[in-house]
Formats: sequence, structure tokens, C-alpha cells
Amino acid sequence: MNFPTTRWITLLAVLLLLLGSGEVWHVAAHEQRDAPHPGGSAGEITAPLLPVAYPVKRPIDPGISMHKQVEDALRLTMEYRRLIEYFLVVAETPDLLSYRIPGERMTKILQLLADFESYALQVNIRLAASEQAGHPDLPGDLRKRLLALRKELDHHVLKHYKHLGIPLIRISETGLDCDMQTIRLQALAGHQSTGFILLGETQEPGRWEIQVQQAAVESKEGDGQISIYTTTGGIVPLSFDRVVDESESSLVLLASYRPDDADGSVMSKSVPMNIEVIQPALVEIECIDAETGDPLACRMQLKDRHGIVHVPLGARTTEIPSVWGGGEDWNSNYRYSGEKFFYGKGRLRITLPPGPVVFRALHGFEYDVFEKEYDLPPGETVRIQVPMARWIDMHARGWRCGQTHVHSLNLMPVNDFSGWEIVSEAEGLDISYLLTLQQHGVISSDQYPIGPLPHLSHSGCLHSVGEEFRHFSRGHVTFHGLLEMVEPISTGILRGDGQPESPSNAEAIREAHNQGALAAYAHLDSMGGFISSEELPIDAALGLVDAGEVMGGGGGYTYWYALLNCGIRIGATAGPDWDLEDCCRVYVNMGGTDFTEGNWLEELRNHHTFVTTGPMLFLTVNGQGPGSVVSNGEAQTLKINSQALSAYPLEKLELIVNGRVVATEEPQADGKAIQLETTYRPESNGWIAARCFGEGNAHTSAVYIELDDQPVQAVEDAKLLRGFAMKALQRAEKSRYYPTPAAKQKVLAIFREGTAFYDKIIERGPPETHPKQE
Repeated sequence: MNFPTTRWITLLAVLLLLLGSGEVWHVAAHEQRDAPHPGGSAGEITAPLLPVAYPVKRPIDPGISMHKQVEDALRLTMEYRRLIEYFLVVAETPDLLSYRIPGERMTKILQLLADFESYALQVNIRLAASEQAGHPDLPGDLRKRLLALRKELDHHVLKHYKHLGIPLIRISETGLDCDMQTIRLQALAGHQSTGFILLGETQEPGRWEIQVQQAAVESKEGDGQISIYTTTGGIVPLSFDRVVDESESSLVLLASYRPDDADGSVMSKSVPMNIEVIQPALVEIECIDAETGDPLACRMQLKDRHGIVHVPLGARTTEIPSVWGGGEDWNSNYRYSGEKFFYGKGRLRITLPPGPVVFRALHGFEYDVFEKEYDLPPGETVRIQVPMARWIDMHARGWRCGQTHVHSLNLMPVNDFSGWEIVSEAEGLDISYLLTLQQHGVISSDQYPIGPLPHLSHSGCLHSVGEEFRHFSRGHVTFHGLLEMVEPISTGILRGDGQPESPSNAEAIREAHNQGALAAYAHLDSMGGFISSEELPIDAALGLVDAGEVMGGGGGYTYWYALLNCGIRIGATAGPDWDLEDCCRVYVNMGGTDFTEGNWLEELRNHHTFVTTGPMLFLTVNGQGPGSVVSNGEAQTLKINSQALSAYPLEKLELIVNGRVVATEEPQADGKAIQLETTYRPESNGWIAARCFGEGNAHTSAVYIELDDQPVQAVEDAKLLRGFAMKALQRAEKSRYYPTPAAKQKVLAIFREGTAFYDKIIERGPPETHPKQE
């Protein structure tokens, strides 16, 4: 398929933005069923652009400024969706063609189409971000990748187009020629009744017009005819839905080419078509709670033998992101990274090609995964009712889980939270926080007002809007339970070029605390990284930090341990940042109180938590859980009990005292449970926590040990943290971007006070002798 230069330019222009945002296509299919083909104008096409049962990703918020050719991108995207379907029909019907395309090549074609679509989504993300930042150019690496994928796809399609039953119609000296006398096609009845033709290239300006009609009936406008206008050659999709559904008669393909020259004669060609209709299977799906029988929101997947995921029309869909930030072993969305799923509750319906399909359903971390293969017979209904069974009931044990940091679900910085409530519920979250942020002056994730969202919440799943207050080098702080926004949301360059470096994070935290809100530092392990948190040691020393993201983008425990060793008490929380699906989460022990947002935040503030990507992790020291203080006589000999439970295999459970591993236990039997019981005699003030590893990881907040009133001796940890605090102080001193001299002096005073905390630890104590955590 050798496209001319104009064709390449057009393809790139329309593909570089939106080939991945399939739910937009779903909307377009419903609202613009007779929309024009790329290159055509309104009214020049009568073929319905019907919705397709294929994986879709994100609707684009209508308030966001998009590329001027976005509508053409939607049309062209529909073509490639139908091309995928055509290959699937061929792959599932070995008797359709006399020539069998090798399985490896068929798999390659399908994979190329999937890669093409997926990579175009990344282009969309990058373009959306760069447009809002005022730099709309496409990065060269993405352009190169798309060109390479398209070139390879064209090669594979062109190599086999005859054997795929795709006719080539071209202009010759005598008129129009077709390389097939009769076009044989096997189509799926319903919205997947699609075929393709390959129009030959021509240098003459003009237009093609293609019609499909009943052979025995004279064509009448709107009477089951399909007409597609195109100005160039290439593969063109034809939808036979109306014709197939309304008649069993033979069909004929009518192709014509009209030069732009008014004196040029119209060339035409008529080719008989033999269409065999395959009746699809209707699949009805409903997930219920095995114990109560109530409908249960779930994340689901229908995958055929070729690995293609099919999605019911209107379903909220997602692609589980690959891990980024922090460490792959610690923060990963560990189970289904890179796979496509859809969300739903109640009875869902979808038509699928007959044949084998694997159905999978999940609901958070506390339910077993359901997975089963079904053989779909043509023309019949298959009902799938799935009783989702708990392997553990954390509500009965007094725990409620949530995430404290998420933005716009994979399409940063575009505001896209349609379906947020069904995603949170299906992911098994009891409470979910959307955070408003500001990036280079652009405010995102601000569709809703600050505070609880009763219209999206119910007793089993609460939704609320908080804020992420951000500075590029000082760090990001998340606020929960606010009454109103803490301005200016971002400072320095994240607010805009030349914007003030004040107020400090500490000043913003104090304002949030005055509103009764909780303040947590994001990206807890990112000091010194791309996203730095140089003010974290300062704010922590001043007692301003309630919690920190031990799990999430940039989460970890290296600097958290150092802070704890310096006597600074910070509880563990978890926030995925951009990826809500299969995300890390924080479990909060409600202590017998009712589950409300206020009570949940209060127990989070008290450090009654553990964070996890799957396992459930429990810890008691002398019968007291995380966040407790064991002091004086009862701290002389400690009885420690920790248990890790998981639906997936575990590797080990470790007991951590002041950053050191003091005990390790491995699983027995099925590998999904570990019990650790020991006694410990502390020699100084400090803290105790537990962590576990396996197919999913978890970490508890600390239990604090107070033997006496002696200050801590953690010289090396204090030196480490003081180094970052000094960086923050030095940057603040050098910066000229402050609204007033008094504003600068206020920031410097706060930074000097926090740095002095570590100076005192260094001055009074000898260097540590114990090793760092393993």
C-alpha cells in the first residue's frame, strides 16, 4: 500500500492525537452515525459509522481544547477498528479463504494494530500536555515510532490483501478494473458486518464513490445503500449492516471515479458480492456478591484466543498501566500491568464472534479472582453470573481501605473523571480522593468542588476532593478534609514562569491544619530524584506532617525510616497518583467507630494503618497496633505478633526495629500465610513495624517505643535529612522570586528552624553503629 505524500501527511495529522481514546469513538458512533469520511464533507456519506465491540479507553473532556483535526481522527480511528475486526473474522474462519494466512503473521498483524493504537494514545497524552504548556510540537521519537509501525502494518496487509478477500479496484486505460470477479465475504451479523476494498492510487484529482446494494433492486436513496466518498486510494471500510439485516438477496458493489475535471467522464465498475452471515453470540454478564447475592461492581475482561479484549458498549474501560516511579517490586500494580479491562455493575450485554473467550472478574484485593473459558455458539445467548467470593473480610475486622492521591486516570493533564465512582467501587476502595493540582499555571482535576461528593458516594464507597500543594524542588503535599482550597495551589515554576517561591509548604500545611485537614507528603522516597521533596525534613521536624506516601508514585521507606529514627512520627499512607486501577492502597483501622470520612481521616492521622498492593498485614506489640505508644515498664519486654495473609504467594515477612531487620519468617503450606511471633527487649527509644514481600507487598505504620525521656541518637540519619533541608534553605536564599522581602524572610525563618532540629541531634549524639535497613 504505497500512499502518496499527501496521504501520509493526512494520516499522520489525524492519527497523532487521538487513535487511542476509544470511548470518544463510542460517543461519536452514537451521536454522529452518518458522519463524513476523512476528506469528505457533511452529507457525502450514507454508511453508518456504527459502534464496535472493542476496547475503549477514555472520553475527552469537552472543555479541553483539542487538535483542529480531531474529528477526522475519530473517523479514521473507526476504520482501523473495523480492520481489526475483519482480521479477526478471517482468523476465526479457516474455511473462508482458500489461502490460509500463517498464524504467526496473523498474530503479528493484530499486534501491530494494537501497538499502533496504544502508541497513538501516548501521543495524545504528550500532545495534550504540551499544548497546555504552550508547546504543541510532537516529540520526534513518537513520530518516528508511529511511522515505523504504520510502515510495517502496510507491509503485512498489502502482502496478503488478495488472500484476505480484499478486492483491489484501480483505474486503467479502459476504465475501472477489479482483480476479483466475485467478492466473497464472511461477515458477522450486527454491528460488526464490515468488509474492505483497496482503492488504487491515482495522480488525477477526483473522488471515488462506493455503493453496495441489492443486485435485483434498483438503488434508491436511503434504501439500504452504502456510499463512501474518498479523495485518495487505500483501504476503505464498508459497513453492510443495513443490507445484511434487511435482505437475503445477492449484493453488488458499485465503484465509480469522478475526475474533478468537469469534462472528464465518470468511470464505473459493478462486482457481484457473495456474503455469508455469521450470527454472533449474545453474552450477558452479571457479578454478584457470593454471600449476599447483591450486584457487585467489578473490573472485568473478555479476551478471545488472539488476546483481543472485547468491551460492552458504554462500559467504562481502562488499560492497567505499567509501573512507574518508586521501585517496581514495591509500588507496582502487580497483577495485570499492561492489560485492558472494563468496569460494570449489574447486567451487561455484548455481542461477540462465536468461539472461545476467557472471562475474568476482579473486585479489589479482598475477593478471589474469577476466571473461566466459555465456548460461544453462534446465534445463542450465554449468561454468565459470577458469584464473587471473599477470601478475607476486612470490614468485619474493623478496617477500611482507600487511596489518598489520584488525579485524572492516565490522561494527564486532561480532566477526565467520568466513571470515577464505578472504578473506585469496582476496585474495592472504601474511600477515594481526587486531588486538584496546578502544573505550569494550568489547574487540573478540578471538575468538582473541594470536599465530599455525596452525589457520587454511598455507604460502601465515599468520594472526596482534596488538594495537592506543589513546588518543584520542595515537594508535593496532599490535603484531605479541606473546607476550601489552599491558595495558590502551586508555587514557583509549577505555578508559572517567574512566579513567587512563597508561601512555603509549611505555611500551606498550617492553613490546611487550621481547616481541620490532614496533610500528607507525596512521593516519600523521592528526595534527590526528579520529583524532589527537600522541604519534607523541615516540615516533619516542625511536627507538620501527618502521613507520608510509603506506596505510590515515588513512594518508599528509605527516608521514612530516617525520619522515624530521628524521633519524628509519621504514619504510612498510599496514593497511586495517576493510576487508580489495581492501585496500592492504605488500610485504616477504624477502632470501632462508624465509617465516615472524618473518622477515617482521624484514624489515618493516628497512624492506625498499613499500606499494601495486595497482602493483608497485621502487627501488634504487647497487644497494641500501629500508631500506638508502648512506654515505661510495659516496654521492658515486648511480645510481638505479626501476620501476613494474601490471595497470592508470599515470600517473607520481616520485623523492623529502628530501620533494622530483627526477625524474618517464611510462608508454609500454600505460601499465602505467614505468622511471626517473637519477644524483643528494646535498648532505647524507637519504633517497630512489619513488612512483607511476594506477589504484592505491604508495610505497617510504626508502633512507638518510649523507655525514658532521653532524646534519640540518630546522627547519620540526621545528617542525611539535614543535607536535603540545607538544599531547600540555600535555594530559598538565592531565589529572587518573592512578592515582598518579608515573605522571603518568613520562608527562610521556617527553613532555618527545621534545619536546627537536625543540628541538635548531630551535636549531642555519637554516630550510629547499627546497620541500615535491608
